[in-house]
Amino acid sequence: MPTIAHRVARRLTRSLRTRGMLGSLAHVLNVLLDRIRGRGVTAHAADVDEDFDHRYGVDTGGVIPQADLDVDTPNWVHGSAYVATSPIDFGRVLAPFALDLPKTSFIDLGCGKGRVLLMASALPFARVVGVEYSETLAAIARSNLERYRGPRSAAATDVVIGDASAYSYPEGDLVVFMYHPFNEVIMQRVIEALEEALREAPRKLLVLYFKPVHGDLWQAVDFVELQHASGFYNAYSGRAQSG
Repeated sequence: MPTIAHRVARRLTRSLRTRGMLGSLAHVLNVLLDRIRGRGVTAHAADVDEDFDHRYGVDTGGVIPQADLDVDTPNWVHGSAYVATSPIDFGRVLAPFALDLPKTSFIDLGCGKGRVLLMASALPFARVVGVEYSETLAAIARSNLERYRGPRSAAATDVVIGDASAYSYPEGDLVVFMYHPFNEVIMQRVIEALEEALREAPRKLLVLYFKPVHGDLWQAVDFVELQHASGFYNAYSGRAQSG
């Protein structure tokens, strides 16, 4: 991991490049206010992390600022902090969409330590894949896949290191999961890459976008349609391909 001085410099650089001077000052104020208001929420999240990790013998909890990660690619400034996703009953989330799971791949863009991969692997997907640009987080995710004591039904699970916007999607139907992994720059590239993938090989698509900060970008395209919207997550399904 970077030194303290390096982390501070990276955080400042990222903030100035993505928010500007005034935006950076406003962000600092918002963070301070959020910490004052959200102490109870933070404590609850820590309890959830500890319970999940203890139950399944893994290490998925905690928060790691984006600037602290071992990423030196040009896109590092567009990433988000690592925050573990709260436990999700994917069976219930996916039930309304009538997917043929053994013919479907589950792709987590920005998988971090892999908690979502572990939860998704309980269902009989053809494959569950995490895409992560931090080698350190990818290594932790792979270790967690090996150590996990929970239920497994997926035919295969894997973690690949790379940029989410450059990922080459496997054949077959897709569930693409994201928990606010990056800003609008990379999100737009991900949208364009998915649209191209569906154009080249039409198939069913379901996008599960948790903490949908950039949901407006998905609303602006016509190859998906909104199926579910809440403060927790949005779900978009691919429109039927013509021709």
